Amino acid sequence: MNERVEKLLADVEAGTLTMVAREVIDDDSATLVGDVAFADIDTPHNTAANHLGHFNGDLAVNPVELPFEIARDAFAVRWLPSEIESTAQGLIAAKDSPLTKQAYPDTPVEAGVEIANLARQIFDLAKSLPHSISFGDSHSRNMFPLGSQTVGIDWASVSNKPLSADIGVLIGSSLSFEVAEAAMIIKNEKLIYESYVEGIQSSGWNGNLGDLRIGFFTQFIGYLTLLAAVPLKMDRYKDPREFIKGRFGVELEEVPGQVAPVIATVPSYVDEIRQLFD
Repeated sequence: MNERVEKLLADVEAGTLTMVAREVIDDDSATLVGDVAFADIDTPHNTAANHLGHFNGDLAVNPVELPFEIARDAFAVRWLPSEIESTAQGLIAAKDSPLTKQAYPDTPVEAGVEIANLARQIFDLAKSLPHSISFGDSHSRNMFPLGSQTVGIDWASVSNKPLSADIGVLIGSSLSFEVAEAAMIIKNEKLIYESYVEGIQSSGWNGNLGDLRIGFFTQFIGYLTLLAAVPLKMDRYKDPREFIKGRFGVELEEVPGQVAPVIATVPSYVDEIRQLFD
């Protein structure tokens, strides 16, 4: 059996996936160990993105066969295309509501409708792209850069996805956290993504950069659509009010205003996705 698979199997039998990357990538990139406290949100995102890219790239260049089955293209199930499509219909119906106007003060509601409509096309296209083993739940609360290494926790969502789905989670998840983190991502998304690209290329991967960006959107577009639909979800958010406050860092009534800067980026992403389809 391949040594890396043997190591992975031993970790699974021990009840943990914490050391998966040690056998997969070099010592200057991600090592996955136990839980630590969340650190600062700027440079750590760049570092985690770079290490995550090297991790994904190494598994693409040097694939391993796991001794257990993993899901394929779980993003298509996670984001429930039927619900995304209902988001588009709901935004049209709620175009003039006070909540929609709070979330879309200067952004055409049609942008939210279009990003939702583009999601299924992204999902369908991405299924034919090169895949590899994916961390899965690589959001910023599960990724902890520590110098030349990055700690990753919670491997329950490990799966087979397009190469760059993981960076879509790392960047996209941060849009749905507190104000400062979302603002940092709005400003630095391209820089963080480029750090990921540098990481994946450092592994020896030399694939198509357009395909890589489409893989990124398999997850990132889900977060954009989720936030674009906030005006439609406010009644649903009332029961888990404390969870919403902990997630977004503001009171429930302030959430539509908080997501407005994120929604303001949607038209530019709609244009980019159209270009990727050309």
